[in-house]
Amino acid sequence: MEIGPLGNKQQPFHTVKASSPKKKDTVNEVRREDKLELSSVARQQLAELADKARSVELADEKKVTHDTASTKREEKIRLARERIESGFYESSDVKGGIADKIVEQFFKESTDE
Repeated sequence: MEIGPLGNKQQPFHTVKASSPKKKDTVNEVRREDKLELSSVARQQLAELADKARSVELADEKKVTHDTASTKREEKIRLARERIESGFYESSDVKGGIADKIVEQFFKESTDE
């Protein structure tokens, strides 16, 4: 049996010399696989650990999403305040746009009823 060094990235395998009537001194490689069986208790504990890890991941994702939404909301509020202070909403173009949207909304509601 041959086992490579610890740093070897290839899987260790067992080599067997075999001879056949047609070919002499050929080498067949036979891979051996290890099997691991977990008890039902161990499987249950592993499942619980996986559930806990997933809930932590979901909580982190939710926190990031909340933080991102909160940041976006704060940015929109800051932008609106700057526009109010600069008189942006007092321009005739903006007032005309607002009036158009109001009219559109009234017509939309009246046709929906």
